[in-house]
Formats: sequence, C-alpha cells, structure tokens
Amino acid sequence: MMKKFGILGFGKMGGAFAQGVKELYGTKNVFVYDAYDGALIKAGKEGFLVKDSAKSLFSECDVILISVKPQDLASSLQGVSASGKLVLSIAAGVEISRLENILKGAKIARIMPNTCASIKKCCSTVAFSNAVGDEDKKTVFAVLDTLGGYVEVKESEINEYLAVSGSFTAYTYLYLKKFASATAARGEDFDKALTLAAKTAIGSAEMILKGEKPIDELISDVCSKGGTTLAGLDKLDVLSFENVITDCVNACVERAKELGKS
Repeated sequence: MMKKFGILGFGKMGGAFAQGVKELYGTKNVFVYDAYDGALIKAGKEGFLVKDSAKSLFSECDVILISVKPQDLASSLQGVSASGKLVLSIAAGVEISRLENILKGAKIARIMPNTCASIKKCCSTVAFSNAVGDEDKKTVFAVLDTLGGYVEVKESEINEYLAVSGSFTAYTYLYLKKFASATAARGEDFDKALTLAAKTAIGSAEMILKGEKPIDELISDVCSKGGTTLAGLDKLDVLSFENVITDCVNACVERAKELGKS
C-alpha cells in the first residue's frame, strides 16, 4: 500500500519538499496543513490535498515533514498523536531529543537542507533517532534524493557541517558577487561577469565531485608558474583568506548552537 506523506508548513522549504515528494508519492498521496490560509490555497492549486489541522494531518499520514519555525514548533504540534510515525524535521536548531519529548513514540529524522532544494540541487545533512530502522532510512533517503542528495551524519555533527550545508549558499552567492563586482569595477558588464563566475563555479564543483584528483591538485593544475592565477592568489593573501573563512565557519556554528539552546 502506498504510504501517505504529510507536510506541516507549506512555506518555501515545505513547498520545495512537496515538489520532490510528489515524484515518489503522487500529489494525491501528499497532504498539507499550514496555519496560513493562503498557503493552503496555494497547495490545493498545485494538486496537493489539504487538511484542516495538524492533528488530522498526523492522523492521515505515515510520514510527516515538519517545516515550521522553531519558535512555532510546540504550538504547531499541540494535540497531535505521532506514535509509530516517521517524522522528518527541518526545524533549525531543534534537537531530536526535544522532538521526541513532544512527539511521543515517533521515529525522528533531523534534516538540514538549503534553499537549492527549490531547484532540486540541494545536498542535505541528515541524522536519525535510535528508533529509526533501515527501511525508514531508505524512505528518508529517497525523499532527499529527489531534492539533490544527502550526507548522513551524527546528530552532534549537524551544526558542525552547517556552514558548508545550510548556510553555504549565501556565502557562495557573496563570493561570486564580489568577483563579478570587481570585474565590473574595471568597466566590464556585471551580469556577464556573474554568469561567467557562476558557470565556472558549477564546473569547478563538478570537477571536485568527480573525485579524479585531490582538490589541491585541481588548484595547482590552474596555476602556471608566473601566470595570471598565481598573481591573483598572491593578492588574495592565502593565510588571511583562510583566517576569514575559519572565522565565518566558527561564527555560523556557534550561532547554531546558541539557537539550539534557546
């Protein structure tokens, strides 16, 4: 029998997950509840079935995605029965133990996606509660594959990877923007420069993922002695650049830990 998938919270991320999930379940097996009527209208127009409460959503579905703000979690889940349900949570900073206290008897997958889920190019980190079995993991992995992929980690590592997963999109956008802006400052077209930077970044990422060469070798392949690339790297001042990146990563991770305690 086809499982029924529920989505609690049909915002940007909930909507992105819905587009991936419908590939597995079909729209008629995907149910949505959101406290905001406009979100329910949007979900209905996209072919998903809407419910009138979180309680009825959990009652109807076997697998449920929680896509609400952390501060709304307790009120959103009030009165629901989750025993035996497989629950996927993307509530930032909310630990599995807290979800288990609210959702008694549920099997929890804690997921950190990013905004690239909207174009199905998201690589999420995911960690599981002890109650999650192999078949349940396969269900979660299948969902995450529709959005771009996943890396399984321990829950204690979720925040540690945040700067290169959930937050990394913003850092990438800024990096590319600065290179395009510096090119534009020399009198060239910003949009052309940004397109070149973005497409080159895609190609560079693909070279890394192919795994044919270590990343340091990929760097050296571009650096001819006395050439243009080395001239630019010298000006980046590698040590200072590394320190800035380290500070960025540390600030991101520490803030995630602070939010988790609040």
